[in-house]
Amino acid sequence: MRRLCLLALAVVAFAAAANAQQPPVGNWQPGKYRGLVTGKSTTDDVIRVLGLPSWQGKPQEVPDVPGEEEWSYTIATPQGECCDLFFKNTLLESITLRLNSMMAGEAQQFFGRGFVAVRFSTYDDGSETGSGPICEDPKGDFTLLVNPRKGISLWSDERGIVKEAVYSDTRPGNGKCDTKNMKPSK
Repeated sequence: MRRLCLLALAVVAFAAAANAQQPPVGNWQPGKYRGLVTGKSTTDDVIRVLGLPSWQGKPQEVPDVPGEEEWSYTIATPQGECCDLFFKNTLLESITLRLNSMMAGEAQQFFGRGFVAVRFSTYDDGSETGSGPICEDPKGDFTLLVNPRKGISLWSDERGIVKEAVYSDTRPGNGKCDTKNMKPSK
């Protein structure tokens, strides 16, 4: 009996040590796709892995930001199409996969366990569109499924249909919303 108790204690201690080595849910790990690592891979690495893009230019969202560039590929995959890549000074920041309208549960199963639902809001940044960056807000107007350990965000519509998976080097949004000074988007 004593031996059984010691064995159980050893198993619990091992499990606790293994869990302690995992990053907490809040720590964002760089996204990885086909050997490319966001925040680490360069334009040269992308060309080695995916070839030359079908289109490249300034991102429509931030056309005036120096060093920002977007590349687009049309490579068919069973889940949809690869991809739009965003760079800052030749460093890969994010990869967006265009999906074949997967249900949220199906997408989570495909991309693996560890997703959590996080609510976000957009706010008026004074631009022509009236929509600025997103921020985390418990009462937010939309939800993303994020997997911090894999660096992936699943973007779905109000019906739970996921149309994009984004691998990135940073967590989506710009942190918690400052609801006191925030103007709702138009």
